[in-house]
Amino acid sequence: YPSAGVPEAPEMPTVREVYGTNALVLWTRPRDGGKPITNYILEKKETKAKRWSRATRDPLYPSTQYRVQDLVEGCEYEYRVSGLFEGNSYEFRVFSENIAGISEPSPTSDPIKATRAITKPGPPGNPKLKDWSKSYADICWTKPTRDGGSPILGYVVEIQKSGTAQWDRINKDLIKMCAHRVPGLIEGMEYRFRIRATNKVGDSEPRELSETVLAKDILVPPELTVDVSCRDSLTVRAGQIISLITRVKGRPDPEITWTKDARALSRDKRTEMNNNYPLCEFVINDAVRSDYGKYAIVAKNSSGQAQATIIVNVLDTPGACQNLKVAYATKNSCMVSWENPEDNGGTEITQYIIECRQPSQRGWTVVSNDCTKRLIKAPLTEGCEYFFRVSAENKIGAGPTIESKTPVLAVDPIEKPGEPIDFQISEIGKTFWDSIPIEATVKGKPQPDIRWTKDESTEEIKKSPRLQFESGADFSKLLVTGARRTDSGKYVVTASNSSGTCSLMSMCRLLAKVNRLYTFKYIQIYTFVCF
Repeated sequence: YPSAGVPEAPEMPTVREVYGTNALVLWTRPRDGGKPITNYILEKKETKAKRWSRATRDPLYPSTQYRVQDLVEGCEYEYRVSGLFEGNSYEFRVFSENIAGISEPSPTSDPIKATRAITKPGPPGNPKLKDWSKSYADICWTKPTRDGGSPILGYVVEIQKSGTAQWDRINKDLIKMCAHRVPGLIEGMEYRFRIRATNKVGDSEPRELSETVLAKDILVPPELTVDVSCRDSLTVRAGQIISLITRVKGRPDPEITWTKDARALSRDKRTEMNNNYPLCEFVINDAVRSDYGKYAIVAKNSSGQAQATIIVNVLDTPGACQNLKVAYATKNSCMVSWENPEDNGGTEITQYIIECRQPSQRGWTVVSNDCTKRLIKAPLTEGCEYFFRVSAENKIGAGPTIESKTPVLAVDPIEKPGEPIDFQISEIGKTFWDSIPIEATVKGKPQPDIRWTKDESTEEIKKSPRLQFESGADFSKLLVTGARRTDSGKYVVTASNSSGTCSLMSMCRLLAKVNRLYTFKYIQIYTFVCF
């Protein structure tokens, strides 16, 4: 027995339930030396260290608080030491104390490493039936709240047919995600499902879906929603990507059809159709102007159909102007006119570019690059010939040009003769035939040549003692003297120059019985083209 009643040292302590940063230390009560043990002192140290430190600041009274409830390997007392560093190795020893003093230390415990104890994980959480049909069921769940100290390796799904007690495992390999489609259901049969989590120790307890699943198709009419990026309309520039995105719902999955201006579309080198329900996308790469129009998507299944439309505008340069005309040429200028392109490129035409060149030149000279009207007076150099070309421009740029086919010559115009006017007999005798003057106003540039003919004859009337002619800058006059009955008839005056010909007729009738002269005036109307 120890002298003076000091208690003996406890036996070597045992360390159990090492978990992370704490460990449970157990020991037995030694002989007390004749005086009751009033306290225990528990010390710890890292295995490689030399110094010991107390594992607790508070006294460890030999009360029921520290007594082992169930006898474990003969141990009577226990204390859970905290504050360990995970991954480090530790040793422990115990002192007993009574009124006479403190005992020698107990033998040092076997070293232990502060690591988490690995157990089976907890069951998965919140299992739900996400979707189902007559042949499959989609279920999902959440990770367990406890992984048992080891990463979750995957999940096991089990199925039970209605009316049986047997649970069958669905998957041979572990399911890595927290969702799974269970295939192979029999239409009309009811099923129950449960899921287990697995780590390297083993499977958790199962977590069962709260509802049974009836293998039956769900019928839902299609619903269409156009993405906000292209809702109602979409505008892109030529060369960019057209992406029409919609979200489609319906059971069973609807059949998708895309159309443009009521014509069905299909895949080609520039187009893609991606149907990954609920997302359905139609893509056109490297857009061109002709891609603009009204696009529609139709979703159809056995329960109905839905449709949505999107207006697509592709901006590009304008097309070529039309009906280029060059007219009213003089030695100083000419008028150039044109009509708008059939296609403005999807945006307003801002201006026109007018250029000219002489036939001997290859380069073009800008007449105007900011013209906003479809008509311009172009300056010319006298005696030179000119070609013209015009292009339309919008905010994207200038379109292709249209060129005049024949050159225009910068000279003053040669006018075609005007129609003779005021063609009449200037004097009528009441009781006798005086002379018959027939006069017409004639204009033209250059000065026209004048011919007079009678009736249907094409032979020009010749000057004679009774037939006299007088012509000036703007008139021509035929004077018939000593009129006779045979002078009755149709008199025609014809004016001609290098630009054209014009004629006018006057009828003269002489009545001998009443000694009067009657004239009838006929005016023919002509349409002339000026050059």
